Amino acid sequence: MMQLITKIKKTNGRRQIYFCGIKIFSYKKNIKFTDKKTLSPVEHIRSLGVKVGKNFRPIIHPHPWSYPDFGSEPFLIEIGDDVCISFGCTFLTHDASVHVCEKLSDHPDDKIFKYGRIKIGNNCFIGCKSIILPNVIIGDNCIVGAGSVVTKSIPSGEIWAGNPAHFISKIEDFSKKSYSLYDTPEQKELREIVFKSRNK
Repeated sequence: MMQLITKIKKTNGRRQIYFCGIKIFSYKKNIKFTDKKTLSPVEHIRSLGVKVGKNFRPIIHPHPWSYPDFGSEPFLIEIGDDVCISFGCTFLTHDASVHVCEKLSDHPDDKIFKYGRIKIGNNCFIGCKSIILPNVIIGDNCIVGAGSVVTKSIPSGEIWAGNPAHFISKIEDFSKKSYSLYDTPEQKELREIVFKSRNK
């Protein structure tokens, strides 16, 4: 009987988790948050080679798998100032699917591999478990909704979401609605509950 979940160890200290033979996530072994000898989340991400701006805020749960996955070419990724990336996001800087084409070409010995940079502008939010594909540029003041698959560049000042991600609204329109949507008595009560639980 096939084992549903398998773990593969890599030489660089990463672990890859597979479900039915399909990789579902990877993580770095022994990432600790309270040990002063280890790197902070931002320092760890910088140590991978990702170019990170000021006030970068990765949302990290107390689990290694919640770190954003910057793939095998993190040095091709650039993140601007005041950017927040939620947990479980994936940044793909290559497309290995073109290997299928090698067998179909007139020159099967020629290796095909597609690489692409990813750039995120200033003051952006990337929702949890979103996937950013190669050659994507996200402009300033943008929001990417949770679970989105971003296949093409997003102009500044826009909100995109979905699979594939598509335009939802302008950031100015969302900003006007936000105060009325999130400043209700119910939201204030929930905020107090959350803040109290975090300060325990």
